[in-house]
Amino acid sequence: MDQTKFFNDDLKNFFTDQTFELAKNLEGDVFRQYENRITKRFSLEQRCYFIKTHGPVGWKEIIKNLIQLRTPVIGAKREYDALNHLSKNDVKCPKIMGLGFRGHNPANSSSFLITEELQNTISLEDFFLKRMHEELPFKDKKELILKVADLIRRMHATGLNHRDLYLCHIHVNKYLDINNIDLSLIDLHRAQIRSKVPHRWLVKDLGGFIHSVLQFNLTERDFYRFFMAYFECSLDVLLYKHQKLLQAILDRAFEMYLKPQVKSISLNDRNKVLSEFGFS
Repeated sequence: MDQTKFFNDDLKNFFTDQTFELAKNLEGDVFRQYENRITKRFSLEQRCYFIKTHGPVGWKEIIKNLIQLRTPVIGAKREYDALNHLSKNDVKCPKIMGLGFRGHNPANSSSFLITEELQNTISLEDFFLKRMHEELPFKDKKELILKVADLIRRMHATGLNHRDLYLCHIHVNKYLDINNIDLSLIDLHRAQIRSKVPHRWLVKDLGGFIHSVLQFNLTERDFYRFFMAYFECSLDVLLYKHQKLLQAILDRAFEMYLKPQVKSISLNDRNKVLSEFGFS
């Protein structure tokens, strides 16, 4: 039995008959395509949306993921739940505009999720690739780092870990107003929600994020600023209380084949680090 819901009249009127076939074959710009999952941008009545369609994954794929101790991505419900969860906790993310589920068998089910396009934003990956960060004054770059750390900390504080936490999945206002930095999280189809994020998944999220940042030649101080903001602590407390977690995060980045960059960030010489920040 098909179950669909839309949150404005334009979408309700458009998706009237053969909803799932229409969603699957909808004309639009393909942003991402991976096996049974396609993400498209489309416009309707001068408004822009993203639709992510999920086709059947089959029992073979589900069993393979379970054998590898991975949680299989089945349908749009995980992302739907994650977006609702973050919205309720005042963590900015795309607004849900429509959804549909068909089939009870997880191996053969189909689903889709429609979200409103974020207006006038750019991914942090594109922001860095365009070298826009190099044009920022020191004070503004520092403020951006602190805001990104705050966004990730607040996400984790809700009990949600992203599982794809890279620069490309954080959006910032395209015409950056340093006094009003507006950040949003996207692509939450793999997210997990618990009462508290386990240590293992903190390491994976933060290690993946550091992996995506290292290529842009930020300074060692920038990394410490990020972690001090994330843990809401002083440098001294960071190096004492959180050193094991920091090392695990850097080890995770190392496992992602970034040894040359990671080894330049040393946590061993505490006195040197404190001296760099003007602490005696």
